[in-house]
Amino acid sequence: MNLFMINEEVIFDANANELQSLKDKLAIVSLNAPTARCLQLLLESKGRVISREQFLAEVWNARGVVVSQNTFYQNISLLRKSLEQAGLSKDIIITVRKRG
Repeated sequence: MNLFMINEEVIFDANANELQSLKDKLAIVSLNAPTARCLQLLLESKGRVISREQFLAEVWNARGVVVSQNTFYQNISLLRKSLEQAGLSKDIIITVRKRG
């Protein structure tokens, strides 16, 4: 199983593309596949800064899909909202200007 613990508060199941709050077992948030892959890339990077180009390459291009930067930004926005719905703080994902 591909399970990730986030801040001891939420479990991300990469196989099911779901977030589950440990405080509220009924709080399950489903993610679309690209958004889930963005989260998995962040978690596997263990705090390193990931560039937009790396996201595009690993989340979409590796699957033969070419998307606009807007699609990337929409998925990151969706990810932030989903993490907040699962009980994490809004600023759990930070943007580092000109780096990622």
